[in-house]
Amino acid sequence: MAVRKLPVLQGPTQVLVVSDGRTPRQWVLIGMGFVAATWLPLAAVVSLLAQRWAGTGAAGAAAAMLAGLASFGLAGFAGGALMVRFLGRAQPRHALVSGALAAALVWVLALLGGSFGAWLTAALALALSVGAATAGAGLGAWLLRRR
Repeated sequence: MAVRKLPVLQGPTQVLVVSDGRTPRQWVLIGMGFVAATWLPLAAVVSLLAQRWAGTGAAGAAAAMLAGLASFGLAGFAGGALMVRFLGRAQPRHALVSGALAAALVWVLALLGGSFGAWLTAALALALSVGAATAGAGLGAWLLRRR
């Protein structure tokens, strides 16, 4: 008995690509939303795990900081990969800028919320978070770019 194949699944897989003539600024803002929306739940889970793993005190603070940077890197990776793979004309440079802007947005919200005690701490947090999110977005965009 011959096996009958579905006609929908016989061809190569198709990727839905949205290309509706958006400007690069719009691609960057969409990517920033991807990174920030990915980072929020990821940061909550990662910080909870880091707190349970390292406890309180200096070790807990260091683990929470490293977990926050890792979550920014992972969120940047996911946002950069989503942008470049599925959003039409988005380029890897758009993913880099969107990762940096998402980290800066979260930093501004933390600054307005009073999370930083000193300006040196705030500046270091900005530099590290922008670096982690930009590196993650660049890696995700580079690995999953359309060829």
